[in-house]
Amino acid sequence: MNQIKSLGRYEIVKELGRGGMGIVLKGRDPKIDRLLALKIIKLADVGDSDRERELLERFFIEARAAGKLTHPNIVTVYDVGEEAGMSFIAMEFVEGRDLASLLKERKKLPYKEAARLVMQVAEGLAFAHEQGIIHRDIKPGNIMLTQKNTVKITDFGLARLQSAGSVTQTGHAVGSPLYMSPEQVQGQTVDGQSDIFSMGVMFYEMVTGKKPFEAETLTSIIFKIIQDTPPPVTQFDASLPDRVNAVIAKMMAKDRKDRYKSCHEVVTALRAMAELPDDFGGLTESDATARPRSGARPRSGARAGAGARPHSFRPGGRGVVHRRPARGRHPF
Repeated sequence: MNQIKSLGRYEIVKELGRGGMGIVLKGRDPKIDRLLALKIIKLADVGDSDRERELLERFFIEARAAGKLTHPNIVTVYDVGEEAGMSFIAMEFVEGRDLASLLKERKKLPYKEAARLVMQVAEGLAFAHEQGIIHRDIKPGNIMLTQKNTVKITDFGLARLQSAGSVTQTGHAVGSPLYMSPEQVQGQTVDGQSDIFSMGVMFYEMVTGKKPFEAETLTSIIFKIIQDTPPPVTQFDASLPDRVNAVIAKMMAKDRKDRYKSCHEVVTALRAMAELPDDFGGLTESDATARPRSGARPRSGARAGAGARPHSFRPGGRGVVHRRPARGRHPF
């Protein structure tokens, strides 16, 4: 593609990057002197012009819907259009970088820092879900971080396009299905709980530096997502509290009945995790959806002191199974 100097009324400042979905440019709207990001959409391996047109029309519908989302944790969509045979989306320009580059540099994050970032993702998604919009492609590459560490979710509406051209004839993954929910990889109807599963996969990676469902082929990845139980996060870092296992297990439950029902529940669980003292150990699934209360009496089975026995991790099942509690004073 030749160097682009303008796109519609937008002036091109420079190219920011290229990926499977096209080219991202830094642009300027001369009418209001505003910097913005321009993403030129391209579909690879669709092989059918009618199908491509159908997908682009669907994208425009979803992008316009996403343009109505005004939230501090969502990248604002300003415009969508076509120019010289190129379909593009104009959106808020974020000074910062994406979560994927942060994880590439740091490998993993302290669990409280990770919880605060994922909590912002959940807050943005909660708002989108209330408007009837599902993201479908939550992953580190779609989470922008400003210079003040404010989360900005980007690429609403692009997941359906990506799924159309992300897999080669050999069955190898070209895109990244690693964060998809079991229902999504099986082609079932998805709702907000699918985004919650994807957040859980991302949270797992953020605190361990490992992706829970890595494999060489798309078929193997799908099998793992549907069938495999990933190792508990404490297997990679023994200093992580059991409550991190509990929350991630519930976010990544295979069966939607066992998963958090809404992003509001996720926000509550993550806020409680981020606010609790570092020496607090046990957290049940019910604790994971309730904020700590000053002066509350200990729950039966809650670990109160360093002498308590460990808990079992059961993703997709009952989460943390408490054994006989040790004596001691509950931290609240």
